[in-house]
Amino acid sequence: MTLREFIVLHGLRGTPEQIAEALNSKCVPIYNSELYTSTGLIMELGPDLARQALAGLEAAMAADPLLRSQYDKLNSTGLDFSHPLTQEFIDNLQRAGFISEEIANELKAIGIRYISLYEQFAGEGAVITPEEVEAALQPQPVTGKRIEMKIAYDPFGNSFEVVEYELSGHAIYSRSSWIVVNNSQAPDEKKQQFVQAISALLNDYIRVE
Repeated sequence: MTLREFIVLHGLRGTPEQIAEALNSKCVPIYNSELYTSTGLIMELGPDLARQALAGLEAAMAADPLLRSQYDKLNSTGLDFSHPLTQEFIDNLQRAGFISEEIANELKAIGIRYISLYEQFAGEGAVITPEEVEAALQPQPVTGKRIEMKIAYDPFGNSFEVVEYELSGHAIYSRSSWIVVNNSQAPDEKKQQFVQAISALLNDYIRVE
């Protein structure tokens, strides 16, 4: 897949600066459901932060015995830091003052870290510049189209959902979509003729003899 195709398929629009900002934004979650023990925390956080995190958990147990089960997991089967309840549990510990914001973020990141759309495309650590976006979006000759359709059609109503891709060679140049429901007008005359032709074929196909 080319960078242009990646940008088009994610519906990114705007100036090269805006598109680069959207591509570099850390918005794609990566989940790690591995079970971590207290030893795993030391390896992930280092001894100093792990010591503070475990001290906060021990202090919290005195205020809420329910937290003991979570603490016990750290010293036995391990804890899944990607689980929503674990993430919420960490936030609650921070709000109550048992751990710092830094430690809360580090603990949550064990279970869920975020990468950018561009890292998803080019590999972790990759960053794209507005100049690279602009170069990728330079006009290319359009050599063909690809049509994707979803049709619901019966005597009581119909709908057409159409996605059109303009192609430059084998690469996707642009993407657009449109919908026609219950014989409403298509966006332009050519599309209307297309829908009418398909409708005529479908009417003939589903006609009861």
